[in-house]
Amino acid sequence: MGNTAVMRCHIPAFVRDYLTITAWIEEPTGRVVQPTGTIVGNQSSRYLMLQSGELYIRNVDSTFNHRTYKCRARNRLTGETFTSVVRQNFVIEVYDEFPVMGNTAVMRCHIPAFVRDYLTITAWIEEPTGRVVQPTGTIVGNQSSRYLMLQSGELYIRNVDSTFNHRTYKCRARNRLTGETFTSGSSGKLIVTESHSFVSPRITESKYQVNSIKGETVALPCLAQGWPLPKYKWFKKDGVERISLAANDRVDQMDGILVIRDVSPSDSGIYQCIVNNTIAEEKVETELTVRIPLSIQLLPERQSVDVGKAALFNCSVSGHPINTIIWERNHRRLKSGFNADIRFIAKDLIHIDAVNKEHRGMYQCFASNDFESVQAYAELQLGDDPPEFREVFPQQTLDPGPSLSLKCIAGGTPLPQITWQLDDSPIPESLRVRFGDYVTKDGLVISYVNISEVRVEDGGGYACKADNGVASIEHFAKINVLGPPVVRPMRNITVVASEPLIVRCPVGGYPLESITWERAGHHLPYNHRQKVHDNGTLEVYHIERATDEGLYTCVAKNKKGQTAQSTVYVRVHIKPVIEAFAFPTSLREGQRSSILCTVSSGDMPITLQWFKDNVPISQHKGVRVNEVVDYSSTLLFESLTLDHKGNYTCIATNTAGTVSHTTSMVIH
Repeated sequence: MGNTAVMRCHIPAFVRDYLTITAWIEEPTGRVVQPTGTIVGNQSSRYLMLQSGELYIRNVDSTFNHRTYKCRARNRLTGETFTSVVRQNFVIEVYDEFPVMGNTAVMRCHIPAFVRDYLTITAWIEEPTGRVVQPTGTIVGNQSSRYLMLQSGELYIRNVDSTFNHRTYKCRARNRLTGETFTSGSSGKLIVTESHSFVSPRITESKYQVNSIKGETVALPCLAQGWPLPKYKWFKKDGVERISLAANDRVDQMDGILVIRDVSPSDSGIYQCIVNNTIAEEKVETELTVRIPLSIQLLPERQSVDVGKAALFNCSVSGHPINTIIWERNHRRLKSGFNADIRFIAKDLIHIDAVNKEHRGMYQCFASNDFESVQAYAELQLGDDPPEFREVFPQQTLDPGPSLSLKCIAGGTPLPQITWQLDDSPIPESLRVRFGDYVTKDGLVISYVNISEVRVEDGGGYACKADNGVASIEHFAKINVLGPPVVRPMRNITVVASEPLIVRCPVGGYPLESITWERAGHHLPYNHRQKVHDNGTLEVYHIERATDEGLYTCVAKNKKGQTAQSTVYVRVHIKPVIEAFAFPTSLREGQRSSILCTVSSGDMPITLQWFKDNVPISQHKGVRVNEVVDYSSTLLFESLTLDHKGNYTCIATNTAGTVSHTTSMVIH
């Protein structure tokens, strides 16, 4: 109870390669679980069907005791669908037993090996008395301590005499999978013999090992045949010492059967039974193992971790004993020391120092002992993963005429969007220029630009940019097309004062001797803030409206003296500048007060806003906003209260940007 149950569809080997498990059907609910993990008609995260066909049912409880499951399979060759159960006939037998009068007889139910794991002995029927003995040791219809049926199915009949010679015994079994009940095909008879001479005790019934679960009642058998009737004594071994067991509220002895009620792991150990009569003595040892059912939980059950960040999984196992804990990822074994990127902090704790794409998937933790195995699973999903190029186009030089295809492949989480530019400008689509992209099954975005009949004006600096909201990356490479210089038209540029201006000249043609810039008939650079790079890129640092706004011309020239040029207009915008302001330091409750926010410079129009403690100020609570002109705003306080204290911010915005100034009001 509380663990995860795993249902498997067992397919004969000769057709296993051709069948695919497509669904599981749960009865009587009618629930159908498919490999996606979704449940047709009733959604629940309690059920999960893996692509390999196993059905996982989490956190099972007593309500599942009456549910049955069938798997549905499809033949990949013929398309046929199968939902069936294969039955195999079998017979249960009970053989005759020959106890010595006065001793204990043991009747056994012999079940074929191929169904032994699925059948439970539920009762014994004695004829002609009609007596029914069940595992509790009680006898339906006629109570008697002479009969005892163990949980393992054996029937013990104590102190047999000649009246038992005419009695026969059948066992009844139930199939735990189908619920069907079976009765043995044959009856076993008791043939009680008398001993006319002394017989040394001979132990005929004992168990080398008995396994039990905490809280159960366990019976350790030690039965012998002999004359005079053997006497029994039980001990528990403690190292080299033996501790005699006396009857109490938990421990009792019925002839040679030691009964221990409400067992716990502390009862585990070696028990010794000594049998003797006046002739001889014999002993036997039984190892009792009391376990607590294993329970397992893998936490967290689902986590999303960004690439490069750490992840931790804790496999919490309870129960006794816990012999092994095994880890798997996507059905592959994880071993300490063999997976350098995964550290085993403890056998139940794994740590991933830096998560990458290989780490995502399902993690399973298996705990087992000699009696059972339990498992739990958890999922590691990738969180934000910056884009990464897997393949990019190279720089190349070609003649006009042939077609050109440029390709960029990138991955990331979420999937990146790839855009293309030519010399910092979007590439227009036309009859000759086509774009395309698609996503592969591996989660990679493939984007390409195809250009047919390449022309000289198609040459320049091409860039593909991958952006997924987490980060942005860019690949840039020159495509040189042989021919005379060509400078494509440039769009006007707007730049904010004090910031740098960077303009790449959109030039084609190859080879070129020089790429230069001019302004107002002067070659650049002509001051320390200007720089022209060999590739034709112009940089102007700390740009100013008065000296830098205007027309700029890029001129490209080859060794033949052929030239081409294009002009761009640079417009400089100026951000607002707020004059510093502050509240007086001697403000008191009940006073009037005001504060003025003035923008001393910056392009118009300007928008002004007031905030108190990062919340917009509304016209209430004794505060008014007064705007006399577009570049000035005043806060008016009619009567100061303690509610007015806090941080006040004036925000000024125009087309060039946004600036703010904050001051604190303290009221005494």
